[in-house]
Amino acid sequence: MDPVVDGEAFFMVTGLNGRPWLWPEKQYEAHAEGRGSEIAPTEANLLFDHLTFAFAVKLEIDKQGRVLIPEKNLREYGIEKEITLASVRDHLEVWERAAWLSWRKELEQKRAEIIAGANQNRTKRLETEGPESLLSRLR
Repeated sequence: MDPVVDGEAFFMVTGLNGRPWLWPEKQYEAHAEGRGSEIAPTEANLLFDHLTFAFAVKLEIDKQGRVLIPEKNLREYGIEKEITLASVRDHLEVWERAAWLSWRKELEQKRAEIIAGANQNRTKRLETEGPESLLSRLR
């Protein structure tokens, strides 16, 4: 992790799948800035802000490059002794090891179905947005 690009800490938030997600400090802050601020947010935005910002935990990186996740936070997620860190695109997910192995096995069994669904979504986007829109994202 590059402190200039990524920052010197992680922010831990509960992800869509109910697992703790770790975001590099600067990326988390960019998400926060990108959402803007509202004097009178909608209820949905207020609830999202509570989940994403009010419950966030800043995790410092020590001089040896380690991050300590407080035990009370791990217990809240049902994580006891052994963890697995899964790198998922732009964040890390913290899993209890047995739960990760079970999930991995389930994903492997559904591999063809998952890939077909992802390809179908990509095709739908291409049909609605056009090829130039998708190509512009690659540039």
